Amino acid sequence: MKKRLTLKELKTELDIIKNKNSEKLNIEITLRNKIDRTSKIKNLIMKPFKQSSMFTLYLVSGILAYAHKLPLLSKIINILTFW
Repeated sequence: MKKRLTLKELKTELDIIKNKNSEKLNIEITLRNKIDRTSKIKNLIMKPFKQSSMFTLYLVSGILAYAHKLPLLSKIINILTFW
């Protein structure tokens, strides 16, 4: 004959299962939070570098555009373009 479980036994088993699942969920949530924090830190570190490199490229291209109008510098720039 099958053993019948009482209501208390079922509740305790349910609590055990819930605790196991909640522990797994807590671990997953903490891992996600750590990943989010590291990605935010990387973005904060890389953002100034990206902006400064864009600014230098913009500055160099502007200088080259205006330097191309000067006769002596335009010859040097033309020579450098073939190099």
